[in-house]
Amino acid sequence: MAGKNSADQNPNLKRALWQFGSVVLALAAFVIIGLFMRRNGAPQRPLPSIAAKTDSVAAERKRLTARLDDMRFSGTVLIVQGGRPHLAVSRGYADYPTRRKNTLRTAYEIDSLQKSLTAVLVMREVDRGRLSLTDHLSKFYPAVPGSQDITLRDMLDMKSGLSVKKFPLPKDATDKQVVQEYIHRLTYTRAMRGHWWYQPVNYNLLSGIIAQVTKMPYADELEHHVIKPLRLQHTHFAYLPDAEDATGYGWNAEQHQPNYTAPYHTTAIQKHFELGTGQLYMTPLDLYAAESAVVNGKLLGTYDSDILHRPGTPSHYGGGLYNGPQFMYGNGYGYGFSIFMRISKNGRDAVIVMSNTDDGTGQNKKLAAQLTQQYVN
Repeated sequence: MAGKNSADQNPNLKRALWQFGSVVLALAAFVIIGLFMRRNGAPQRPLPSIAAKTDSVAAERKRLTARLDDMRFSGTVLIVQGGRPHLAVSRGYADYPTRRKNTLRTAYEIDSLQKSLTAVLVMREVDRGRLSLTDHLSKFYPAVPGSQDITLRDMLDMKSGLSVKKFPLPKDATDKQVVQEYIHRLTYTRAMRGHWWYQPVNYNLLSGIIAQVTKMPYADELEHHVIKPLRLQHTHFAYLPDAEDATGYGWNAEQHQPNYTAPYHTTAIQKHFELGTGQLYMTPLDLYAAESAVVNGKLLGTYDSDILHRPGTPSHYGGGLYNGPQFMYGNGYGYGFSIFMRISKNGRDAVIVMSNTDDGTGQNKKLAAQLTQQYVN
């Protein structure tokens, strides 16, 4: 009949048109749903990327754990990326007699890394106008030999020429008496002034100067201007021990393992004589929080921070840290602890290796260097 069209006359054509229309409708629906998801912020492929990242971190943790076990490492390794903890692995014992294991909450003695915090307190007083980096030591301690030649900048950069040999410690002493004990035994080597010579006594004296100009004990200044502002909940002075503190141990080189039978026994007076240079316990997360605030200007502002950490000698040391071309770093040794901190100049990426054993073989420092190549940009 003339009234019927060709599709009605051809069943195969009718079926093909119906299938084509179904495909077009399905594609249109897919596009509409996709546009709706994009407009509402829905991720395109969330599950594979999250799974891949999770698998990557798990694989990294497995490799790092295996390496630490091979080293017989005792302590905690923390890796920070983009300002957030990326990876943390703890091995060994914080206290062997009780079999208390090291964890991310274990506090380790940071030793010389405390100098970076002491330097911040000095620079804070410079900013307030109470000190100048060009002030001479004679202004505060005129009895020190060579003090008329030595500036605060020299002391911050370890190029003062001052040194002191070990001496018998008294049974008790205030911070002021600690400084005087050092002053009585100081030696000034004029030829070394202006040349890097790592002598902790520079920071013992700087701690005394901080107390002089602020009329406050060094510990109170650190508490009020570093510990509390940064909310460091697991940071304290060594002479005020905490249940989470690690014990420092020696290293058995023959058996290549921690010597848990040889703990260090540090007296309270020894800790007091580390004034401003190595008398703090910190957890890895607290140490990162503090050092990132030191280098990124959170504590001082970027201008003052840059001035403080300007290298004073070819050693790259300035203001308590080493300012390398790519990153900043510091080390801490003593009393059975070996601490290594490497951090990007913006404070966003870091490698922190904290061990409660000696590092006589240098393996912990080597570990820090290799991890830094991988994680700190």
